[in-house]
Amino acid sequence: MRTWEYAELSKLAKIYGGPENLIKYIHEAGISKGRIDMLPWIGLTIVIEAGVIYLVYDHFKKEEAISEKQLDNTEIDASGIVLA
Repeated sequence: MRTWEYAELSKLAKIYGGPENLIKYIHEAGISKGRIDMLPWIGLTIVIEAGVIYLVYDHFKKEEAISEKQLDNTEIDASGIVLA
């Protein structure tokens, strides 16, 4: 015999103190589950961002070292003209 779904839902709503409270509980449980499901993605995003920041920092650090080396190799006379 098949059960009547509305009667089951009514019993469940009565347990939670009314239909508004039941819907509120279902909504909050869904949000909580969604937050937990997002944790691995948040962790992955943090790791990727840290890697990108490191690579950009390393690139600019190397560019600065190259610029300093080129600056050390150039000669400038007293008037400020680069002699190469």
